[in-house]
Order: sequence, then C-alpha cells, then structure tokens
Amino acid sequence: MIKKESELRCGLLGRKLGHSFSPLIHSFAGDYSYELFEVEPENADDFIKNGDYDAINVTIPYKENAYRLADILSEDAKAIGAVNTIKFTEAGAFGYNTDYFGFGRMLEYNDIAITGKVAVVLGSGGAARAVIKCLADKEAAQIYLVTRDVTSVDEHFLEIAPSCKVIDYA
Repeated sequence: MIKKESELRCGLLGRKLGHSFSPLIHSFAGDYSYELFEVEPENADDFIKNGDYDAINVTIPYKENAYRLADILSEDAKAIGAVNTIKFTEAGAFGYNTDYFGFGRMLEYNDIAITGKVAVVLGSGGAARAVIKCLADKEAAQIYLVTRDVTSVDEHFLEIAPSCKVIDYA
C-alpha cells in the first residue's frame, strides 16, 4: 500500500539531538511528520530494525550501525562504508549515503575545482568518509585527514583514498 505524503513518518536518529533544526527544516520541505529519535547506543540496533517509520536520517554515532543493518545498500554507501539515510519498504531497509552527493554539489555550486589541489579534512567522523571519497573521486592531488587520535582512524579511510595522509592536530 502506498501512503500519502501526509501519512509518512520520518525522522532523525542520533544520540544527542537537542541542537537539531531538522524538524523545522523538514516542516518546510513537505507534508510529512519528522521527529527526533534520541536513542542510546545499546538500543540503536533494535530501533533501526523494529521502528515504525518510513524513512530516517542517521547521525552520530549510528551511521555504521545503519550500514550494518540495511538490507540493501546503495553503491555510494558501499564505497563509503556508512549510511546516513534509510528508506523502509516492504522489500526491506534501503541504506544510502547522501553526504557524498551533498558535499560534491556544494563544491559545484561554489565553483570549487578539486583536481590537482591539496585538501584538508578536519575530523574523522562519519561524514569525513564521504568527503574523502568525493575528494578522491574528483582527483585531489593530496588529501590530509586531521584528527585528534590517529590510532583511532578506521582503516576504511585508506581504502577509500589510499594516498590519504592521517595526521593529528599537533
């Protein structure tokens, strides 16, 4: 059964969301409900698997949970290793990563050419993977990932962009 837009239940899954403007932004975007779902880490998998909603955006720290639990992954999500949007249908949970396209579109909109340039990414959170993948695909000459603790950086960053250099803030 196809739902009317006004019947759709959507939201944002995260741990601390008090700062989020997402419900306000989405109130202008369409005629659907958009809620904040603050969930503790030990309950995240159950929330993703058993929730009663049509789609969710996923933020810190659950993008990797969403990646692991999606039934079907888009090609961008597979390449990045993280999911920030899940659409639930009768066929299953479809996982996407829209950060890649959002970052790429921002570069295009602002006429920022990356090919042959040096790029610096501050922080190694979930969105950083998408940014590094986009920079690598746009053929940045060198990518630096700057993080507080280089030992905590996931090896997947180097799979996304093998020439990426990981350095600390010092």
